[in-house]
Amino acid sequence: MATTPSLAMIPSGYKEGKLYSFLPNTDDGDFTFSRGSNATRVNKDGLIETVPLDISNVDIMSGWDFTNWELNNVTNVSASSCTIINAGNWLRKDFNTVSTKQYSVSIEGSQSAGGSLNIATLTGGIRYTATETNFSIEFQTDFSSGAIMLQTGTANNTLSITEFTLKEVTGGYNKPRLDYSDSSCPSLLLEPTRTNLITHSEAFNISYWGKTASGSASAPVITPNYATAPDGTNNATRVQFDAVGTSNSDRSGLVRNFSFTTGDNYSISCWVKSTNGTDQVVQFRIAGQQMDELTATSEWQHLTASFTATSTTTDNFGMQIRGINSSNESDILIYGMQLEAGSYATSYIPTDGIIATRLQDECNNAGDSSTFNDSEGVLMFESQRISNGSDYSTISLDGGDLNNYIGILYRTNTNEVWLQVAIGGVQQFSRHLHNIKHDENNKFVVKYENTSFNWYLNGFLIATNTASGMPFSPNTLNNISFMAANANENFYGKTKQIQYFDSALTDLEIEKISSWESFIAMANGQNYTIK
Repeated sequence: MATTPSLAMIPSGYKEGKLYSFLPNTDDGDFTFSRGSNATRVNKDGLIETVPLDISNVDIMSGWDFTNWELNNVTNVSASSCTIINAGNWLRKDFNTVSTKQYSVSIEGSQSAGGSLNIATLTGGIRYTATETNFSIEFQTDFSSGAIMLQTGTANNTLSITEFTLKEVTGGYNKPRLDYSDSSCPSLLLEPTRTNLITHSEAFNISYWGKTASGSASAPVITPNYATAPDGTNNATRVQFDAVGTSNSDRSGLVRNFSFTTGDNYSISCWVKSTNGTDQVVQFRIAGQQMDELTATSEWQHLTASFTATSTTTDNFGMQIRGINSSNESDILIYGMQLEAGSYATSYIPTDGIIATRLQDECNNAGDSSTFNDSEGVLMFESQRISNGSDYSTISLDGGDLNNYIGILYRTNTNEVWLQVAIGGVQQFSRHLHNIKHDENNKFVVKYENTSFNWYLNGFLIATNTASGMPFSPNTLNNISFMAANANENFYGKTKQIQYFDSALTDLEIEKISSWESFIAMANGQNYTIK
């Protein structure tokens, strides 16, 4: 190849607030990154993990002693144990915190069998609920009131605490996610703000989850901590459904009620696997409606279903087996149930006692005016969108506004991708491709030179256009961002690489950086049949 990219990003290096490009070898080509919340990814070992946080070594709770806490109907108090008499009673400790900061709470200990312990803040309410007799808890929260409360949900709950720490979170909420869910090579995962509306996403044995039976069916049998879960812990729950009969009214379900709003989109998801290695029937239920049958195999899968509510109603969601399914029995392992408002499911947001929100990822502003050539150049972008959602997703090479930009846009139409170009406030080029599967990996290339624009898909030239306003004014193009030039239409998906060349490449050079990896990949991508 005759030239080297002036900017190249393959997801690999990062730090808090930054995604590194490996070219140029200065920080001019790095992306700024923000999210402002915790998030999960699939790591290189294939396990779901929360992005590691940076935690201070200073323990604000150092030297804690229950005899120095404020007590509300609490007896048998020692330094590390006590009995809380009635449901709703508590013990409380005030300390110095900053309302704008996040803190990591870690508690280990035990409570009475069948007990329920809420960890709460004075003004923020319950932040975590422990229902196990022996518990080990770690979670992050703010403490705007500067006080922590241990509140029982059951009478005569005897606590014995062996570890209790409170430390400031100093970083991690703005670390990019390098996700390995699709291959051994990571992708940059960018997602919108989403909330898991389920407050107990893993504890399927507790009363929060209804175990229902109608008609001839039996209620599902729940066995917690039965097998290794996708996060690598022994936290997978076995669920044995048996509808017994063969009619639609014979239903065995694991469900929870929720208030749905007419016209709103909802998506449900869960990690599912067959318990015995043979294929098992799985069916989601949302707002009382049965979704299509799915299949649990011998491997963990992230199964999803989406639904638009047709009425404002309180009804149930979850999993079920009906007598009219292809099988009226199912023996599966599950982990990480999620219900979110949106037309497609996103990555897992763990909960244990309260809903949790992951804020949107933003990754922008790579390069400056010295990186880009205003008269000729090549932009290559390899990505897949998370889903054919209802929003736009854009990557843009621009000058900071819509007057001068080159944009690649995944549009609301489920099979369309657009290339748009504006120079000096005048749109020069707007061309769309049909039959592009958004959730499959594609390599898009835009070449501009003199007065022409060429657009390539996976190594093939697919569109050419003349732009009367070329070239861009000197020092106009100054950044690549995962959003439109007007700071809207954020790109949400997985990105394998971005390359920018500050001179026009030949068709052969473009083919080398963007063609299919093999003949089989090309044939499959073009929906050809190989005989």
